[in-house]
Amino acid sequence: MRSRAAAAASAAASEPRGDVEIDDANRAFVEDALKAVDDWLQTAPAGTSIRVPAETSFRRLLIHQEVKKRYNSFLATQGEQGAVQVSRLTVEERELHKDQSKKIEAEISEMVGLRKVIDLISNSGKPLVGHNMWLVPDLATMEASGTGGYHNAGFDAYATGAAFARMVAKLTAEGAGGEGSGGDVAADCGRLRLDHAALARATNRIFLMNSEVTGMNLVGTDDEPDRSRVLHVSGFPASWRTRHVREALAPTLGRSVRIRWLDDTSCLVTPPAEQDTAAVGSDGGGGVMTVEALAAAADATAAGTYRVRTYVQFERDAAEEAAAAAAAEEEEEGSRGGGGGS
Repeated sequence: MRSRAAAAASAAASEPRGDVEIDDANRAFVEDALKAVDDWLQTAPAGTSIRVPAETSFRRLLIHQEVKKRYNSFLATQGEQGAVQVSRLTVEERELHKDQSKKIEAEISEMVGLRKVIDLISNSGKPLVGHNMWLVPDLATMEASGTGGYHNAGFDAYATGAAFARMVAKLTAEGAGGEGSGGDVAADCGRLRLDHAALARATNRIFLMNSEVTGMNLVGTDDEPDRSRVLHVSGFPASWRTRHVREALAPTLGRSVRIRWLDDTSCLVTPPAEQDTAAVGSDGGGGVMTVEALAAAADATAAGTYRVRTYVQFERDAAEEAAAAAAAEEEEEGSRGGGGGS
């Protein structure tokens, strides 16, 4: 069994830094418990203890917290089933408690590792800027001026910060009605405004590469993916892999498609961007093919070996199939219910 000093040191090191608020339902309980400890201390010699009943884990937590706050290292607490054991430490135990507390805190501090860096960044109150951490769509490439080599950690950090400053300046200039044409926008806009309304759509989001959603929203609901140009491909052999799907669709969609598997025999396929689709196929008038035309052309090439349709059509078909199945089930239940009549 651990000594009381060791138990006290471990509990002290592992307690949350912020106090748990005592609600009205537990306030009288805590006051009565502390009064019982005060009365006991009037005559309690060092090395003795008192059992404080606390039937719930939350109440035991409150006893640990309040005894530590009021008596510091003079008393030690140790939880047990339905109660907290409060002990009056001897002088030797108090010294041992201090030493063990320092040792445990040092071990925890060492294990925390990178969390220290994150805490410092968070406490600074400054924006966290990193590769792919801000979503700034539809911007021309902005090069950072200066000498250095990309993929060198120091220069990459500098380049990221410089590009960030230019992007912020450009967005705030556009939000204010400026041209934002790519000149020295930072100089044109003066002091950068990180609280500008134009930055709201890019704040607290992390870019997700090869994802249907533009990014992960850290403080709210993620955006719904835009599947207006996504195709649903199904019915091909379960032995197919990505290369098989790509090869089958290449004649009509080209090979620059993005594939997301749904199960062994179906997947979602995103054709090249609209401005690039003209190089793959044409609607006969030299224009870019619509997603419906692409689906029809790919499905014709499949010749019944698999099926290609737009994702919108797939959702529509699935809803109709579900409605038909529900109607059939309801009709079957109705016929069973009325079959016993005479």
